[in-house]
Amino acid sequence: MNLDGSDEQALLSAARSDAQAFAAFYRHFERPMLGFFMRCTGRAELAADLTAETFARALESVESYDPARGRADHWLFGIARNVLGSSYRRSRVEAGARQRLGM
Repeated sequence: MNLDGSDEQALLSAARSDAQAFAAFYRHFERPMLGFFMRCTGRAELAADLTAETFARALESVESYDPARGRADHWLFGIARNVLGSSYRRSRVEAGARQRLGM
């Protein structure tokens, strides 16, 4: 799936009320997100856990996404940087969002 920035924003905006839209957003960004975390950590299992927590937090906060404030990919990777920073500070991957969502 090749989406441009406006399509990504529309997809994320639709995800507020449409689980299929969030699933498409996830599929679009899963590989780039895993790649980001692999470059940061060098560990596949850790990258997968960080990716899962990032998408769980994104799903929890999709209502707060405002396309007027920036692109969807910047919003998502901002969440990823926060998840990574929190993981480094705590020396473990947080699972709070995944637990709250029953994942």
